Amino acid sequence: MERLKLSNKAKESIKRLVNSKDSEKMGYIAAIEPQTGEVISYGKSVAEASKEGRRMKNDPKAVFFFVKIGYPAVHVLKSIKLEGYIDQGYFPKVKGYIHNRNLHLASSIPAENIHSLDFIADTGFSGFIVLDTKIIQSIERDYIGEDTTILAGGREHPVSVYLSDITVNSLKLNGVEIIEMEGEYLTGIALMKFICKRAIFAFDKDEVLFED
Repeated sequence: MERLKLSNKAKESIKRLVNSKDSEKMGYIAAIEPQTGEVISYGKSVAEASKEGRRMKNDPKAVFFFVKIGYPAVHVLKSIKLEGYIDQGYFPKVKGYIHNRNLHLASSIPAENIHSLDFIADTGFSGFIVLDTKIIQSIERDYIGEDTTILAGGREHPVSVYLSDITVNSLKLNGVEIIEMEGEYLTGIALMKFICKRAIFAFDKDEVLFED
């Protein structure tokens, strides 16, 4: 997707917030208007900042650039090497599929003709879900703007951010944050913490278990 065009004022505002030492707002997500550079709203998550920003602007389609105050990026995506065998890439996987333009994560895939996906359960990714452009275009989603992710090696990478409802087994989650990255299907720590109390990577049984 085409990147947001940020004005010089917006770039200056982003730089100021990244370098901010304001303890009161440290770690909060700021929704920045791409042209004026104005901070429209704050939230504890991208979804919360976006919802409040759209309410403030009275525009249900408003998009923003998101900054985590005091940090160089909103999300962190690290490369974690796990010992043991789960698949040929040495990563624990979670099954997923697309059905009627909705994303599902499930213990098993229906027999009917659906688009199945394998997600890496990535403990180095601090967010919820990563999908590539093709899959994002195949689901119902709401584009809310952009933020920055830090990749392995410390490289900063701009990403588009969406909200989408997803279903985990029978549990429907509303307004889950999805970031766009080519060739990646990941579930991150934020989603794992939301759906379970304990995640077990059982290498001896080639199993990934999310337990209450």
